[in-house]
Amino acid sequence: MRKVLFLCGILGMLCFSGCQRDTVVWETVSDQIYLSVDGKVPVQLTMDFTAPEDAVQSADAFSEGTVYQQAEGKYEIVQETMQSTAESAIKRMTGFSKNELTVMETKAFDMARYDFVWSAASEQGQQVCRGVVFDDGTYCYTLTFQTAEENGGELQECMDEMFASIGFHEDEGF
Repeated sequence: MRKVLFLCGILGMLCFSGCQRDTVVWETVSDQIYLSVDGKVPVQLTMDFTAPEDAVQSADAFSEGTVYQQAEGKYEIVQETMQSTAESAIKRMTGFSKNELTVMETKAFDMARYDFVWSAASEQGQQVCRGVVFDDGTYCYTLTFQTAEENGGELQECMDEMFASIGFHEDEGF
C-alpha cells in the first residue's frame, strides 16, 4: 500500500509540475515614452539667445522653431527644437553629414554641443552659414545663422555675440 501511495504521489507531482502559472508581461505602446538612466522623464527646454537688434521674427515661424530675418535681407536666423540625434540634426540643417564637416564637439549646460560652419549655394548666390546643436540625449536644440558671402566679414561680431549668448530654461507652463 505504501508503494502505491508513493507511486501515486510521484505521478501526481509529475503531472502537476507542468501547471505552473505563466508570468504576465504587460507591454505599453506609445509614441513618446522616455526614461533616463535615473528614472526621470526628460524635460524639453527652451533655448534663449540674444538676436541682433535689427532681426525681426518672420511670419515663417513653425511649431518646432522660429525664424528671424534682417529687414534688408542681410541674414536669416533659424532656431529649432527636434527629437533626433545630433547627426540627424546636423544633416537636416546643413545637407551634409557630420563626417563631411569639421565639427567642434564640446559640452555646455550638461549637454553635448556641436559647432560648425559651412557654405551653400542659393538663388541669391553663395551663402556662409554657422550652426550649433545642443543634444541632451532626447532633444536637439539648434541655431543657425546664414548670410551672403559678401556680408560674412561685417557680421562676424554679430554672429559671435549671438552664439555666445545662448542659454536654456525650462518652460514653467505660464
